[in-house]
Amino acid sequence: MAGMKPGLVIWGASGHGKVVADAARAGGVFAIAGFIDDDPALHGGSLLGLPILGGPQQLSGLKERGVTYAFIAVGRCATRMALGARALAAGLELATIIHPRATVAGDVLAEMGGGTLIAAGAVVNPGCRLGAHVIINTLAGVDHDCQLADGVHIAPGSHLAGGVTVGQGALVGVGAVVREGLRLGARCTIGAGAAVVTDVPEGVTVVGVPARPLVHRSE
Repeated sequence: MAGMKPGLVIWGASGHGKVVADAARAGGVFAIAGFIDDDPALHGGSLLGLPILGGPQQLSGLKERGVTYAFIAVGRCATRMALGARALAAGLELATIIHPRATVAGDVLAEMGGGTLIAAGAVVNPGCRLGAHVIINTLAGVDHDCQLADGVHIAPGSHLAGGVTVGQGALVGVGAVVREGLRLGARCTIGAGAAVVTDVPEGVTVVGVPARPLVHRSE
């Protein structure tokens, strides 16, 4: 029927799931059918007034209930991408959710990967490219010409200056800042509040001001 909104299920009845559901409601693009979650203790309950429909076994019957899209509301990057693959295998499409109070350049919208969230107050400027399952969280800033691979999470209040490249599954922690033109390797972690002024290798965790690799000292 003309004018009907496509159905959406959110995988992950969590705090992040609340953020996703609120952004989806505010955007007005989708009709939210509810949540699914791997925790049986949550099944039959509700979150933000939306039902928790059950576990991932619900995926196979969702299309018959008018659900076309899934969104993976899981913070851990590798898990988010793995669950996204399962949703696609079940015949669902991956939703992209942008809060109406986010600011996103038009050329970014044209090439954004599926399963991506841009939360309230976030800014993504021209020339950026975002892969699939990217999170640009609350009040985060991604300046011009940044390249974010699949599964990247830019946490609340963190900022990338222009021309930063971020590898697959990397996490930029809450309130961190990254200088222009740097490369952050795949699966690296930038600690909360860090100031990154040099490239970060793949898989490395950096913390502090200026950010340095985290060293685990023996007792």
